[in-house]
Amino acid sequence: MIELSDKNPELIRLGRYLAQQLLRSTGYTLRIVTAGEPRDNRATVIAISLNRNSASALGNEGYSLDVGSSLVILRANEPAGLFYGI
Repeated sequence: MIELSDKNPELIRLGRYLAQQLLRSTGYTLRIVTAGEPRDNRATVIAISLNRNSASALGNEGYSLDVGSSLVILRANEPAGLFYGI
């Protein structure tokens, strides 16, 4: 599952891009949801969360990436940072 922090069109486009790249390289289809939407947790093994934030230290193209055993969180100030993180 790919979770988006909101329904921003640029964020949705990046979520679809990530899903397409992962499908191509792994064969897995990942569902895209917006934070707060109901979801079936039984089917979720790994979640990837794309979030826009306002950490000034990251700049316009920077990003932070936190990787855990069942959750990956990618944060950036701008869509360009999310793209580079993907």
